[in-house]
Amino acid sequence: MAREIGVQEVVLVGEESVFGTAVAATHSIPTAGDQNLSSVAEYTVDEQARGNRANRSGSEVSLLKTEPSWSGDVFSESFGIILKAALGSISSAANGDASGLVYDHTITPLNSTALPSYTIRTLGAAVDDRQSTGNVLNELTIDFASDARAKYTVSYMGQKGEESTGSAAFDTDDSPFRANDATVKIAAVGGDLDAAGAAEVLSGSIVISNNVATHKFTNSDEHGAILGGNLQISGTLTLLWDAATFRDLHLAGTKQTMRIDLQNTGVTIGTAANPQLKMDLTQVALDEWNKDTSATDTVQQTVGFKAELNATMIEAILTNLTTSY
Repeated sequence: MAREIGVQEVVLVGEESVFGTAVAATHSIPTAGDQNLSSVAEYTVDEQARGNRANRSGSEVSLLKTEPSWSGDVFSESFGIILKAALGSISSAANGDASGLVYDHTITPLNSTALPSYTIRTLGAAVDDRQSTGNVLNELTIDFASDARAKYTVSYMGQKGEESTGSAAFDTDDSPFRANDATVKIAAVGGDLDAAGAAEVLSGSIVISNNVATHKFTNSDEHGAILGGNLQISGTLTLLWDAATFRDLHLAGTKQTMRIDLQNTGVTIGTAANPQLKMDLTQVALDEWNKDTSATDTVQQTVGFKAELNATMIEAILTNLTTSY
């Protein structure tokens, strides 16, 4: 009997022109080996009384769906299709690098429930190849720390799974964002983030949640609509307890603007550019604060933040060698 391990499976993603209509893959996604297309069947049950103690006398499948998910390192090229799925709107243009080969992809929230949908395939090494269509990104979490590469976890909601075919073509220009590549800047709302000093952050995370709603119609066994709900963006920062600044901002309800900047300065693309992911939150409330006191360890503080609408909530710029997504 055939057997396989998770790292032998491949994830392929392609953006659909029409919701639910399968397309060929455009990106092969490096993962941690925990990918899951997660095909699920939901049943309706006959529990009518028939003079017998049996709790059910029949059932049938009412809904077939998938909930694809995986985790992996944040890579400079392949991550673009995931970040676009998270926020919805993208604009791509060559940046100022002299080579003309480097592109800036500006990704912002789409103010519509009709978020981009994707065909997602998992190619097995030994058992089978599967795909599902109509996949809309539900939640994306990005984590960064002083002792690890930047990583992410993503989950989608999709239509039913089916047999599929495909082949992988991983991008050789994909570069990771390393343990020393993250810079966090915080300033007053309307302040100059470019001029702000870097905060001494130990680790952090940012979560983008679309609160996706699924809708099944009466004439089908799969979702007929998968729509974005309200957009929520939140996160945390962990720092040493060496000043009361964040505590005082938290207690005063003082809003800030924030930049999380991942830039791999060890890799040159084009003439003099670097792979980069810069995420600017236009206004955040520092609505959580805690101090972690230990008798033997250095005292730390954790700051929780939530993004608020200030013209927009977030603008992300991904710099790489891909021309468009």
